[in-house]
Amino acid sequence: MNEFGSVDVRNASTAIDLVLALGLVALVVIAVRTRHVDPWFAAFVTMTVVLAANKVLSPQYVSWPAPLAAVVGGRWFWGYAGVAALTAVPYVLGASTVDFAIPRNALLVVVAVAGVTAVARGTGPRITAG
Repeated sequence: MNEFGSVDVRNASTAIDLVLALGLVALVVIAVRTRHVDPWFAAFVTMTVVLAANKVLSPQYVSWPAPLAAVVGGRWFWGYAGVAALTAVPYVLGASTVDFAIPRNALLVVVAVAGVTAVARGTGPRITAG
């Protein structure tokens, strides 16, 4: 395993298929419900779902939704800031990225699930021009 790849899990094809299927269902929910939520929020949630459903989560990918998280703000920003911090901290400390991968991925899934739930309910934040 290298520092930038995914951790190999033997015989995980069923789990990977399940995660991919759940990601696709989440994307359908977002597509169907997008008109009920702010488009910035829908874009943020879409990016987090794509990342959470991916089997390789290299650090550069974590930066993609960061600008959207900043625009959305509030708890969404802070939740995603946690994901970004858990990605960056091992590099700053010189620690193994594997030690931070599980909490980072778990937080990413929490943010993605909360986002899809908010989109499905039409309760996401409304972004106003500042």
